[in-house]
Amino acid sequence: MEGYMFRMWDGSVWAVKGVEFQSGGRIRAFPRLVGDVKCSGLSCGYDIVREIYPWLLLYDPCVDMETPQIPLSDIASVYSPFSESPETDPDAKRLRRILEEESGVEVGITGSGLIGRGRDIDLVVYGYEESLQVYATLRSLRGRRVLKPLSGKPLVEEYRKNLEDTSIALEEYSKRAAQRLLVGVFEGKPYSIRLVSRKTPRYGCRRAVKICKAEILARIVDSSAGLLTPALYRIYPVAGNPPYIGDVKHLLTYRIRYMELPEGALIRATGYVEYVSSLGYVLVPDHPGGGVTVIGYSG
Repeated sequence: MEGYMFRMWDGSVWAVKGVEFQSGGRIRAFPRLVGDVKCSGLSCGYDIVREIYPWLLLYDPCVDMETPQIPLSDIASVYSPFSESPETDPDAKRLRRILEEESGVEVGITGSGLIGRGRDIDLVVYGYEESLQVYATLRSLRGRRVLKPLSGKPLVEEYRKNLEDTSIALEEYSKRAAQRLLVGVFEGKPYSIRLVSRKTPRYGCRRAVKICKAEILARIVDSSAGLLTPALYRIYPVAGNPPYIGDVKHLLTYRIRYMELPEGALIRATGYVEYVSSLGYVLVPDHPGGGVTVIGYSG
């Protein structure tokens, strides 16, 4: 599931996305390395799949849209976040060792650091209690300045990368970055860490049905699950375009940039209203054109 990578029969490297999958011998994943072309975003991934692997783009009832779905029979080898090889990034291994020693929780390496030296460190933790323990350790390490907030060039690069969904000024973005623990800098190198709520993938997913595009103004009333992948916030809509706005009680996201939002924050969120059987109507900002902007705080 999320955090694992694999090599296909043609040598391309793919990253698994999500924690819920439909049954049927296929896995949802996006390309990270095809030939000499590196790809780190979903938009880039979709472009590559449409151009080179169009037959892999299939309807996915778990998210009510087309996603790349790779047959298990096409997978030549698997990269586990908990395996090491001569290719594994030594900076990622050092940070993993520190987190494991201080939290007592197993931490995985993912992203480019798993298959070779990358510009960033990407880590992953599985399990609810384990995630909370590691988050407490991140707070401790930040307080001792073993980990530092994003600043300078890494901060500007992230801000520019997310500029399409971020209407706030760079100065405010920088203030928010100072409070975030899931992203930061370790020994001069940017890091990010995903805290996955599940230890094992779920097959036979809770189906989502897209209802409409929406933009809402809402207040976050419960952010206790806002650290996890997927992050789930309970929100109170203040205003927005109809229909269904009054019935939208949650915001659901897989993007780290929308995690760690505090309770009491007033947000402007755009995306799709979806109906999920276990939650009712939720707003998902992860689709193209979606986003979340903090515009104020209460209290």
